[in-house]
Amino acid sequence: MPVVKRSVADKRAADPKYQELRKKLVSEWKGEMPAFADLGSAPEIIEEEAKSGLIESVYVVWEAWRDLDKQTRSELIVDAFREVKGEAKLAELMMAIGLTQAERARYSL
Repeated sequence: MPVVKRSVADKRAADPKYQELRKKLVSEWKGEMPAFADLGSAPEIIEEEAKSGLIESVYVVWEAWRDLDKQTRSELIVDAFREVKGEAKLAELMMAIGLTQAERARYSL
């Protein structure tokens, strides 16, 4: 069977909720202080670094994506990370996990 390659960004381009959440996550990551009244609380972004200083893992705790599946949350984090940090930093990232407050306890964050 042939391998099909596609861009996550292209796959989600037509999804307005995904694009809105991505824009707000990017704004928070850049410290632009967006208005979050329509999506609940602002996202909490946790970057875990290795001893080398590379960002290995990113956790984002955010109630706004309560209804999104884990794959979509991870894709959203990766898209936002790429936009904020660039392709070179993205190549270092090993894990991107999106959680709600209720799910957070399972990860000891």
